Amino acid sequence: MMLDEKSLIHKSEKSLFIFSIIISVIAIIFLFVSVIGISILFGIALATLVSHSVSMAYIRLNGIQLSPNQFGDLYNRVLVLSKRFEIEEIPEVYIVESGGALNAFASRIFGMFGKNIVVLYSDIVELVEDGCEDELDFIIAHELAHVKRNHVVKQLLIFLAMWIPFLGEAYSRACEFTADRMAVACTEKPDKAIRALTVFAAGKRLYRGVNKQEYLNQYNDKKGFFISLTELLSTHPAIPRRIFEIEAQIGKSTVVLKKKSKAGVFAILISTILAGALFIWTGYSLIKDVINFTEGFLLPSEDLTEVMEATLNGDGEEVSRLLKEGADPNEQEPEGGMTALSLAADNDQLEAAQILVENGADPNLPDNYGYTPIMGAVFMENKEMVQLLLDAGADPTFENDEGMSAITYAEDFGYTELVELMTKAGN
Repeated sequence: MMLDEKSLIHKSEKSLFIFSIIISVIAIIFLFVSVIGISILFGIALATLVSHSVSMAYIRLNGIQLSPNQFGDLYNRVLVLSKRFEIEEIPEVYIVESGGALNAFASRIFGMFGKNIVVLYSDIVELVEDGCEDELDFIIAHELAHVKRNHVVKQLLIFLAMWIPFLGEAYSRACEFTADRMAVACTEKPDKAIRALTVFAAGKRLYRGVNKQEYLNQYNDKKGFFISLTELLSTHPAIPRRIFEIEAQIGKSTVVLKKKSKAGVFAILISTILAGALFIWTGYSLIKDVINFTEGFLLPSEDLTEVMEATLNGDGEEVSRLLKEGADPNEQEPEGGMTALSLAADNDQLEAAQILVENGADPNLPDNYGYTPIMGAVFMENKEMVQLLLDAGADPTFENDEGMSAITYAEDFGYTELVELMTKAGN
């Protein structure tokens, strides 16, 4: 089976990697202007290499390496999955005891210069004893996908950029999404992949009783500064978000992914200032754009109307045609209550938004969480969209379920021009 690797790569992975390479080069140039800088650079690199090599040596000395004569069935699973990924040099795979922790990871011996290695925690491997071979296959395939994509080597190449607040975490999350997508394509059992992810949330016994729909809705219900900040600081996407992505990959989304408050953006400014003058001048504005680009707002749903689909696709002619044929511009999708105008504002579809308001779209119709289209326009920092919605009668002072309005969001984000625009419109 040949995998179309290119189509499985997460949309943000390549962009974030290129951006990180650029930042790493700038950082190296910055460090090389002084002897002290060079010393710091090589000191960090050497310390990282030694620490990593010691930890890998410990695993190789104490872990159980899979072979034809050591957990042969599991070893054969690794061979089969590696063949599907067209991995010519099979990585060393070890089982290690971890006191009940559930995890697995891919790495390389001696950093970028050695052999690939996959480590499986023993409690994960024990899934086989419970008849969950397919779930374990997904976990192994996920780690082999990291090997196939050379994620470990790439992170070593950009290790300076990985120190920039939020950038390293964003790239790591994109890599995790890619590995999930490739593992699903490799194993061809998305339902088992979702069950495997649920294991990491509830454990290898309780996961069978998890109500997936309730779990995903629970994620949508969580809001606030620290929720957003925690996601931005995490190297792995939240498990519900990973499940959302798998469902979207196979075209069977059961819940619309609700965007989170962008209050966590404040931490970017604070951390960037602490990082020094280099990151103040070259990092902050770009990192902000990266976060807006990578976090995403909405996954496609089978419940979206034709007008909504056309809006998302930026097809103004189709939006106009559907409205002329009697489509309701204010129809809301059942899960989150989003309207076509909300989608237009969230996705910078100015032409579609213009057509919608001209055909009676209500700019003040909130979704199930109290978000109005003008709030989405503020999140995107789209002045033209904000002006369009204000001209259509949007109320910038309307408050959502969090007690936030379009104006207060703009104030929190430091979008002074948008604050002035909306304040003037309200006078």
